[in-house]
Amino acid sequence: MVREQGDLVHKRYQIKHILTQKTFEVTYLTQDQVQCSENCVLREFISTEIGKAAIVGEQFQQQLSKLQGIKNPQIQQLQDFFWESERLFIVQNYIDGQSYQDLVRSRSVLNEAEAIELLNQILPVLSYLHSQQITHGDISPSNILLQSHDNLPVLTNFGVIADILTQMGGENSKIKILDRVRRLATNMIPLGESEDIYALSLTIVMLLTGQEIEILFNSQTQSWEWENWKLVSDQFASVLNRMLAVQALNRLDTAEAVLQALNFSFAPAVPPPPPPPIPAVALIPVPDPWNQSIPNSVQPPVYAFAQSSQPGTINTVSASGKNWQLAVILGSVVGLCIVGISYLFLTLKQPTQSTQQASTPPTSPLPTATDSSPQSQVLPTLPVSPIPTPQENTQSSVSTVPTPQENARVLSSTSISQQEAVKLVNYWLEAKRVMFAPPYNRQVAAVITTGKLYTSTAGSDGTIDWLERNNARYEYGLQRIEEVDQFVADGNKAAIKVKVTEQRKLIKNGRIDPEQSGFDTIAVIYNLQFVDGQWRIASSEILK
Repeated sequence: MVREQGDLVHKRYQIKHILTQKTFEVTYLTQDQVQCSENCVLREFISTEIGKAAIVGEQFQQQLSKLQGIKNPQIQQLQDFFWESERLFIVQNYIDGQSYQDLVRSRSVLNEAEAIELLNQILPVLSYLHSQQITHGDISPSNILLQSHDNLPVLTNFGVIADILTQMGGENSKIKILDRVRRLATNMIPLGESEDIYALSLTIVMLLTGQEIEILFNSQTQSWEWENWKLVSDQFASVLNRMLAVQALNRLDTAEAVLQALNFSFAPAVPPPPPPPIPAVALIPVPDPWNQSIPNSVQPPVYAFAQSSQPGTINTVSASGKNWQLAVILGSVVGLCIVGISYLFLTLKQPTQSTQQASTPPTSPLPTATDSSPQSQVLPTLPVSPIPTPQENTQSSVSTVPTPQENARVLSSTSISQQEAVKLVNYWLEAKRVMFAPPYNRQVAAVITTGKLYTSTAGSDGTIDWLERNNARYEYGLQRIEEVDQFVADGNKAAIKVKVTEQRKLIKNGRIDPEQSGFDTIAVIYNLQFVDGQWRIASSEILK
């Protein structure tokens, strides 16, 4: 029986009109007569089995009670739930807006900037949910509403709603997005809170491409091929692909990790602080020995090997007026030195010399290969020797960008696990896309590196400097940690040995440099250090 306008449900919710109507579910817009006639959404689930509503209500009571405690303006609040006869009711606040699914259908697909904005707006909401030990369970384009009054996305229709409908005997016309993925492939869906991140990544690629996941998935290669339908920047594609990664080691599986990757990829480039000025040298007037008349009474200093208490000592014997004459001679020497230095400086500035310097590329942004013996191809025994912190890494150079300490727990803990070390290496791989190509972001290097690695990356005459001077950049394709061979940690130092696959090419003046390009899988040791309240990479070494 469908309720009519004016009907009062549970002695509180007055029906205004029907929003949607299905066989086993009717949704009404109602007014809460207790809460100042506030508009509410009343969802009525109908069962044909006697006593079913009470059984389902008790089954999901604990989950629904937890959702009642969630207070966030970007989450549709569950205000009440109850059951009467063979019907179970859920009351939620009314959201005036349009689902992203309808938005894309009526307008067009999202562009890259809109997709990044959606991620930045919804990930903090998921972080809050997960901190309350709650998962959404059914993120999809239809379950995110764009709120009209502030244009902020709002999460609606938690997975428990679909589960209740199924338990009540109804058929849900909208299959959960993760259940659709499970039909396409096995062992691809992460568990727990990571499900929400995976579903969000699929939601984003659906909104970017306008295609359903069944079209975006290649069943033969068991991989997502969404990039065939949408062209986005390498940085953003990398973030999405890491959210969708099959291997857990390479996957961004928390809201904080995705926000961190976005911050590294799209942080504004901040120029490094200028070098300190060269102290001014006071010029002392030097008398011209050629034009100045010299009094006859002035005699030059007399240098003689006089007897001394220490053999080999040269003593100076001066005549009267020796100080003035000495100044004249020294002045002449200083003048000649200045002329010589000026000539040498101008010679070094000739174009031929600068061209020769520019033709030699810097050390590859890959770790430097070592010629050490096989015995050195194991992790160093900790504690390792102290690693100096670069002078460039000052508070003024990093204070304007969100640090990993603010966005990810992985870097800020005084202890570090193997999984956290892997994530730090992944951050480094991701950061190379914005450090070694425009905008040549040195600030990212200041956040995740220290010591030798910082100097060779963002220091004077480091890789970034060379790339800028020579109109060059690195472009990266696949970047992946294949496996972890060894991990050790001791206090504020740690080391991890991993196998890394990386595809890179150096483009200089519009042409690919084949000698500095490649597609390799290499074993690398990364030395880590806890500096200034967070873990950073201090150095790295390729093992042959």
